[in-house]
Amino acid sequence: MTAWKKTLNLDPSLHSPTRIAILLFLIPISTANFNEIQRALDLSPGNLSKHLKKLEGSQFITISKHFVNAKPLTVIGITSSGYSAILSYTDILVSVLRNLE
Repeated sequence: MTAWKKTLNLDPSLHSPTRIAILLFLIPISTANFNEIQRALDLSPGNLSKHLKKLEGSQFITISKHFVNAKPLTVIGITSSGYSAILSYTDILVSVLRNLE
């Protein structure tokens, strides 16, 4: 297969820089709360929620809601599928770029 044709196999759920950033943010820490991700990526609550729902629908993250000291806390965790998806995505891009030289 021609190197650039591999990009046709990229997961469309990851074609957003924001969704890529969310997964890359989660990889080293596994879980983070909503506010941590929002601050780190400088996103509005609505924008972050939209992207989290898309990632959750693809089973790349889990979202759990808890109460801590009577305050709601939303915790987001990367799944093994999410980890595999972002690694595959980046591997394909690196492979394509190496073969363009």
